[in-house]
Amino acid sequence: MDDRVLTGILAHELCHQERYISMGLARYLKFIFIYTFSARKRYDEERATDMMTIDKGYAHELYELTLISSADKKHKPIIDNYLSASEIMEYAERTGKW
Repeated sequence: MDDRVLTGILAHELCHQERYISMGLARYLKFIFIYTFSARKRYDEERATDMMTIDKGYAHELYELTLISSADKKHKPIIDNYLSASEIMEYAERTGKW
């Protein structure tokens, strides 16, 4: 993977951490429980994190990452939880981050 893709991964994961920290301990513990058992919660979390990643200025990096991960058969079971490449571009253009 090139530096842009690695940056996309890192930015996405750091956005998760920012979201978790903002929850506080009690809400975070509740979140972990619900996330573990709820496909909808996982879907919502990953998409919200992708949007936060774009909002922070990493749309192109996330886009490059998504092109790779969506083509990888190992990601097939979870890929629908994330924004697609076209959704990333649309959201980034709509928010002025493309």
